Amino acid sequence: MGPLSALQRLRREFRPRLWPTLGAGVCVVVLLSLCTWQVRRDAFKNRHLDQARAAAERPVLEGSAVVDSGQQAWFRDVRLEGRFEEPVCLEGGRKVAGVIAYGVLQPFETVDGWRVLVDRGELARGDLEEGLAALGADGPITLEGQLRPLPESRDEPPVISDALPPIWGWKHIGAIHAWVGEVHPGLYVRAGPRPGEGERPESASHLTGGYGPAVRNNTSAHYAKQWFALAVIVSLLWGWVSLEGNQRRR
Repeated sequence: MGPLSALQRLRREFRPRLWPTLGAGVCVVVLLSLCTWQVRRDAFKNRHLDQARAAAERPVLEGSAVVDSGQQAWFRDVRLEGRFEEPVCLEGGRKVAGVIAYGVLQPFETVDGWRVLVDRGELARGDLEEGLAALGADGPITLEGQLRPLPESRDEPPVISDALPPIWGWKHIGAIHAWVGEVHPGLYVRAGPRPGEGERPESASHLTGGYGPAVRNNTSAHYAKQWFALAVIVSLLWGWVSLEGNQRRR
């Protein structure tokens, strides 16, 4: 039997039924919509990747040059002179080596007179009391870190407001930024050493800071592939049950 005859036989035996066709159509539309949504999320999550990689090759920014450079300074390594100020704020939902931890955020006032919110790193829950007690600094320090755009988050109060310091939920740096007030808009600093350099000494021995090189986030891309594969499987199953021979066997 040649390819043409096989195709003709397939066309004769292909008899889609109403309900399987409607069910498969709905499933495929939903799965492809989820796939498209994850493709858009992948583009959103990695929108700063090229800028971050290019910034890693540029020299360190210091002092007022940080704010004078605007958005072009995002992901640049920075060095600031000044001191940390109250209040200390905590962001929940983080981990250190698989252990539940809190992010420590605090405003930093530079010698140039402007303030910026600083993500100082993580404190494991078991080390929280001792680590917070060691955060104070008597005099001006040199802060090293990476300048980052402020992530979008709803302007919400702390989930535990009667605690000292107050505690927010995961991914609420933007809410902490708004709550602290009078800090430079649209950005914050992730404290720590430059990538490839050794650990920077911290005033609190339990505080884990620093950051690595920019890497692509492939989470949404993997989900998009899974949704697309499921759509293909549903389509193949619909084609299989639509064959007249398979309907007779059932």
